[in-house]
Amino acid sequence: MKRREVGEKKSSKKLVTVVMPAMIVMTLVTALFVVSATAGIDTFTNDTWNNTNVSPTKMMNATTGVVTVEIPLQAGWNMISTPLVLTDPSVSAFQALSDKIIPGSIYVYEGAYITPTTIEPKKVYWVKTTEATTITISGTLPSNKLLNLSAGWNMIGLPVLYNISVSDFYALSDKIIAGSVYAYDGAYVAPTKLEPTRGYWVKTTEAVQIEIP
Repeated sequence: MKRREVGEKKSSKKLVTVVMPAMIVMTLVTALFVVSATAGIDTFTNDTWNNTNVSPTKMMNATTGVVTVEIPLQAGWNMISTPLVLTDPSVSAFQALSDKIIPGSIYVYEGAYITPTTIEPKKVYWVKTTEATTITISGTLPSNKLLNLSAGWNMIGLPVLYNISVSDFYALSDKIIAGSVYAYDGAYVAPTKLEPTRGYWVKTTEAVQIEIP
C-alpha cells in the first residue's frame, strides 16, 4: 500500500529530506514498560500492560504523578511515540537519553518530514540508533485521550499506557477506514492491537476527533 512520501512544500517550518529505502525501512519494536518501583509504586511488566483493564492512575506516583517508561530500540531506524507528557519534552533532552541515538536523526511527519523541537504525546517520531539500546522516558499522562485525525492518512501514537484492540479502534468512528491501520515491523503489517510507544498509520474518510476509551 502506498504511503505518503517525503516532499517539499512552502512552510515556515524547516523541511528536511530523509532518504529511506523501501517505504522507510525502519523497525518498530514492542516496548517493555516498567513503572518505577519507588514511593509505593508497583512494578508492571509487559504482561500487565496487555490487560486493557489496567488503569493508568494506578501506575502513578501518588504525590508527583510521574510515570517512568522504558523503551528498547533496535539498531537502525525505529518509529516510536510517547504516551506521556515528558518532564523535559525538548529534542535535545530526548537525544541525551542515549549516546546510541544518532544526532539529527529524529523526525516527525507533518505533510513532509521535519526536524521537531519537542517530543509530544499522540505524535509519531522516527529515531535512528547506532546499536540496540534502551531509553527511559518520564512524565505524566496527557490531560485527555483525544486524537484529532485529518482526512486521509495520519500517523498516531496512543496517549494511554495500555493496549487497544484494532477492532475496538475501528469502532470509535465510522470515518476510520476499515483495514487502514498499519504498523511497521520490517514491512508494513496490519496489527491486531495498538500499543503504547509504537506508531501507526491510519486513514480516515474525513477529519474526525476520536477519544481512546
